[in-house]
Amino acid sequence: MRHKLQNIFKKLTNDNIEALFMLARACEVRDDETGSHVLHINRFSTALAKEIGLKESFIKELGPSSILHDVGKIHIPDYILKKQGYFTNRERAEMKKHPLYGDRILGDSEFFHLAKEIARWHHENFDGTGYPDGLKGEAIPISARIVRLADTYDALVSKRRYKSAWSDQQAYNQIVNHSGTYFDPLVVEAFKRLFERGDIREIKNRYT
Repeated sequence: MRHKLQNIFKKLTNDNIEALFMLARACEVRDDETGSHVLHINRFSTALAKEIGLKESFIKELGPSSILHDVGKIHIPDYILKKQGYFTNRERAEMKKHPLYGDRILGDSEFFHLAKEIARWHHENFDGTGYPDGLKGEAIPISARIVRLADTYDALVSKRRYKSAWSDQQAYNQIVNHSGTYFDPLVVEAFKRLFERGDIREIKNRYT
């Protein structure tokens, strides 16, 4: 699988970027997530990066790279990914390894650099309480800080086998209430502006 991923990335151009989305969707099928999730992460992350004012070259790379944030889940057993109830401590510990698996899958190619840092660190918290490395504040790459918020928001407003979908406002409140703990305040402020303009809701509805 790792070699297949590398070959796809090496051949990736603006004309065949759909291949990357197909790969990301294939990875998510095992986790019972819909194809719209990868589209949401791409668009949310891109919108946040633009609102923050990051460089265009970075933004162009961030969108496609962000959709492989959970690629490491291909190494998580189905009995854990598809479990209906709560995880045991051992199952939770195994699930929390998926960022490390993603890092390993994406390898050392420079072409994978941004996707790799997102895959490894998109579960880090701004206050240092996240995993797998307990990074804190700006030690967490901005790419991962952006995807951390985008992924959480989309998970909250989406129906999953273990939860009902939250309303947009409930998810917004959760994000804002955890500014400075789970999420980078800079990214949260950008999210607030996008939400208040209706951009977040438009992205969610357009790509559902």
